[in-house]
Amino acid sequence: MEVRLRRQPGGCVYWPLTLMTFGLFALLKSMGERHFIKRMDTEGVWTRGGRRIAWNEFTGIVRSQGTMEGTVLSDEYLLKSSKGKVSLPTWRTENAKEARDYLFEHLPPGLLQRDR
Repeated sequence: MEVRLRRQPGGCVYWPLTLMTFGLFALLKSMGERHFIKRMDTEGVWTRGGRRIAWNEFTGIVRSQGTMEGTVLSDEYLLKSSKGKVSLPTWRTENAKEARDYLFEHLPPGLLQRDR
């Protein structure tokens, strides 16, 4: 399953910022997204940085929500493994419900019981 991200910020802000910083904005933005999940399949996940992690390598999951005055600004699931952390940013994902359901179908059952 492919995880599709919405463009942040919008095109009317993204391109002027990229041009004014001679491409540095686009580079830093992509480096900040390297830990986001790009694709999930029956064997594991691929990050946007090219790292492959199998489902049985995950050791923990945490839901992180950023709020301001009661309004949820960001919502993501942080998955921990020996290879590092990966993130499913539901606040930026076009197919968030499908991606979240797929994630929880494939996580090891013991992992979900430990974190509750």
